[in-house]
Amino acid sequence: MSYALDLKECEREPIATPSSIQPYGALLVLDQKGKLIVQAAGDTERLLGIKNSVLGKSVADVLGISVADLLTQADDTLLGKPAYLCDLG
Repeated sequence: MSYALDLKECEREPIATPSSIQPYGALLVLDQKGKLIVQAAGDTERLLGIKNSVLGKSVADVLGISVADLLTQADDTLLGKPAYLCDLG
C-alpha cells in the first residue's frame, strides 16, 4: 500500500519548543549504514523498554529485525531522502 504525504499543513504549524523531542516521543540517529544507533534523545528507556543506553547497539537488537529490514529497504528506495516510515507504538 502506498501513501502520499501532504506536509503543507505541517509547514504552517509553529514550532513550540525548537530543538526538543516531544515528551511522548524519542529520536534515534543511526550511523551512515543505518545499522547502529549513534545518538538518542527523548524517553527511549520507557518507550523502548530498555534500561541501559541504546547507544552503540544495532537497530535489530533495539527495535527488532523487521524494523531493521524495513530501514534497509527504505534506504534502498529513498536514496537518502528523509521520509516517514512507520509508527512503532
